[in-house]
Amino acid sequence: MLIGRLRHVRRHMFASLAVPNYRLFFGGVIVSTSGTWIQLIAESWLIIKLGGSGLALGVTTALQFIPVAVLGSYAGVVVDRWNRRRLVLVAQILAGILASVVGLLTFTGDIRIWMVWIAALLVGCVDAFHSPARGAFSVELVGPDLVGNAMALTTAVTVSARAIGPAIGGLLVAGVGIAPCFLLNAASYGVGAVSIAAMNPRRLKVEAPEPRVRGQVVAGLRHVRQHPALRRVPVMVAIVGIFGSNVPLLLTLLARASGHGPMLYGVMMSCLGSGMVVGSLLAAGWHRPTGQRVGLLALAMGGAYLLTAFAPGLTPALLVIVVLGVVTGMFLASAGGSLQLNARPGMRGRVMAMYTIASLGTAAVGGPLIGWIATTWNVQVGLVISGICCQAACLIGVLVSHRRAELAIPKPRLAGGESTLFHS
Repeated sequence: MLIGRLRHVRRHMFASLAVPNYRLFFGGVIVSTSGTWIQLIAESWLIIKLGGSGLALGVTTALQFIPVAVLGSYAGVVVDRWNRRRLVLVAQILAGILASVVGLLTFTGDIRIWMVWIAALLVGCVDAFHSPARGAFSVELVGPDLVGNAMALTTAVTVSARAIGPAIGGLLVAGVGIAPCFLLNAASYGVGAVSIAAMNPRRLKVEAPEPRVRGQVVAGLRHVRQHPALRRVPVMVAIVGIFGSNVPLLLTLLARASGHGPMLYGVMMSCLGSGMVVGSLLAAGWHRPTGQRVGLLALAMGGAYLLTAFAPGLTPALLVIVVLGVVTGMFLASAGGSLQLNARPGMRGRVMAMYTIASLGTAAVGGPLIGWIATTWNVQVGLVISGICCQAACLIGVLVSHRRAELAIPKPRLAGGESTLFHS
């Protein structure tokens, strides 16, 4: 029975890649996400080169996340009103233009820190719309039956780029300089835009766009609040986002405390990234991710944090970090897939915007908080608190759901062709 179950998971793991449009999307995400992480490394070195401090780096990061928290709810309404394919395409083009401008200014030597900050803020504004649009677009690419699988495969690509991109970025900064990294990222967005433009629109399962009416932001919040299957997941993701999404920060401090320094940090990040890829692929093998599974994965994440804090030696710690990566990858992929499956057609943009706020917008709060805790006491205390809070997320998610049954998968309303971008 177990062998048969494993075979079923393996067959379903890459099911979305049988859809031609999703293959184009998948390839574009691989290239553009890798370019993004290369640019992030170059951006940090650019700030340092321009005389910036750790505070300047923190400001840059905050400027990229603040628009997600501020504009997220309205961005969800826009995603539900507009054609999602064209919205993703426009976002790719705008992000590529911003990367090109910073790269050219860096190449000519005219770049200043305030220019980098403005670019970071504008990138955050673009991402506030791009992230929920890309998530909601998944169901139009593959349909409701495969959307969980598609979200998991996309998460696998994202975490792979997160593990590999910084290493490539570091080599490129040392080898060819900072400006080419920005220009390379601009080219990667170009590849992503081409992949979107090359899709066959007749094969998309386009949902009819929502009409422009008053109170759509409130309607989205009400939709999530009224359905336990939708209500519990953003709550758990937000708690995990604040206390459990700062693994790189904690691993940096753990490597420094061990006396091994940057080399050990690189090994730890490789273990974490490898585990997250495996976890995302395992989640892709699930036919239907549920809120209950998301809660159990939050519980498992908490346990992995606690095991990391009390690991008796270096080798056990690295093994536990791999496990932490596996359950983290499964958690992120399952949370997004569960929301997609349970959201009503016409509400997916707003629901995915709430997911983006919960997963990314909370990082601006969680990073300084966990960093302060780990610095005031020690990194073990930071790991323990992160673990306990992840486990509390599971309990709170159960309480929020009131143990009611999950919402059934709705049938999408298909438009008779593609809608216009600025549909109202």
